[in-house]
Amino acid sequence: MGDLMPLGKKKRVIIILLFLSLFCAFLFSETTDIKSSTDNLSQQIDFPFGKEDFISNLLESYSNSCINGTRIMMETGESARYRYEYVMRNGLNKLVSLKMPYRVTWYRHNDEGYIILDGKKILMEDKMKDLEDVFLEDIQKEIKDISITQIQYSGIPAYYVLLYQEAWTYRVILLQESMQFIRLEKETDEKLTVMLYDNLNQGNKEEFLNQIYWYQDIPQESSEALTIEGEVERTPEESTAKDEAVLSDFEALLKPVIDKYDIQKTEMIEFSDARAMFLTISDQQQTPPFVIVIVIHNNVVNTSNSESILGKIPDNYNMCQKIVDNVEINVIGSQEKEYLEEISNLILETKEK
Repeated sequence: MGDLMPLGKKKRVIIILLFLSLFCAFLFSETTDIKSSTDNLSQQIDFPFGKEDFISNLLESYSNSCINGTRIMMETGESARYRYEYVMRNGLNKLVSLKMPYRVTWYRHNDEGYIILDGKKILMEDKMKDLEDVFLEDIQKEIKDISITQIQYSGIPAYYVLLYQEAWTYRVILLQESMQFIRLEKETDEKLTVMLYDNLNQGNKEEFLNQIYWYQDIPQESSEALTIEGEVERTPEESTAKDEAVLSDFEALLKPVIDKYDIQKTEMIEFSDARAMFLTISDQQQTPPFVIVIVIHNNVVNTSNSESILGKIPDNYNMCQKIVDNVEINVIGSQEKEYLEEISNLILETKEK
C-alpha cells in the first residue's frame, strides 16, 4: 500500500471539520455559477455530432481508459455528507480509498465488489457503485432531454452534458480529448450531489492490478456485522427509524452542549465497532470554533481505534479526553485546556446521571 495514496497528504478530520463550512460555501457557489452559465445552452456551441454517437464514444472511452486521482464528493439536502477520496480505475474495474471523514477502501474487480474495513475484506452482495457508475447507467436509459455543448473549463476544451429526467437532473463536465470526468452533479428534489476531481492523472494498468492483488490477499470475512455509510438508498420511513435509533444516545449526551452553544456543523459516522459524532461548535465568547467528538464503542474503548478516528491533532490545538465505560468524549480546539475541560465535564455530568 506504500504508493497507493500519493496525493492524500494526511489531511485530517479536525482541519476538515473546522473549515468545512467555508469549503461548502465555495463549492456550491461554484455550482450556482455553473448552473447559470451553462444551463443557458444558447450561449454555448452545440455539439456537432449525434447524441447517440457521443454516448457510445463516452462508454467506449470509459471502458478503455485507466486513470488515478483524487476527488471530492459533497451532498446537501435532506442529508449532508462530505468525502475526500483517492481513486484508481481501469475500465469498469475500480478501487476507491476514502481519506475523509474516515478511512475505508472498496474495490470492484470482475463484477465482484469488496469493502476493506478495519483490516477485513468483506464481499458486498450489492454491486459497488459511485456517482460515475450511476450516471453511466442513467445515460443509457430512455432520456427525456439531453444537451451536449463544447465549453472551456479552466481554459481546457471540455464537454458540458445537461441530462434531464423527471426524477433528476445531471450536470456533467468531461475533458474533450480523453472523455474523462472532471465534475458530476446530480440534483433531485431532495438533494444535490457533487463529485469534483481536484487531481486527475493517466493511470497504469499494471499498477492498478498490483493494488487489486494486494487487497485480494486480505482474508475474507463475513458481511453480517458490517455497518457503514454507503450508496444504498433507503425509504424515508426506514431512514427516520434508523437515524432516530442511532442518534438517541448522542442526543442525550449533547443536550447541555446544544442548549448552551451554537452548532455549526455535525457529522455522524458508523464503524464496524463504534459510532462517532463530530460537532463543530461556536461560542459567542470564543472567536475560534472548537470540535467535540463523541465516540460510542460497541464494547470497551479501544484507544488505537480512537487514534485512527481522530487523526493527528494539530500542534497548536489542545485536547481534553474523558472515557467512561464505552463512551469516549473528546473536546479539541485552540482554546486553553481548562476551557475545553469545562465542556467535557458538562457532557460527563449528563453521562453520569
